[in-house]
Amino acid sequence: MMMAIDKFHHKLYNLYINQTSKFMTYDKNKFYNIGDRVSPL
Repeated sequence: MMMAIDKFHHKLYNLYINQTSKFMTYDKNKFYNIGDRVSPL
């Protein structure tokens, strides 16, 4: 499963920047399907 983070806040310019960071994760219970949006805890 791959998790992507799309936006972050730039403290110096006080703006929200669109940037995609992808993280590989493991879903041992097969809870998520293809295309599901997940958020980090």
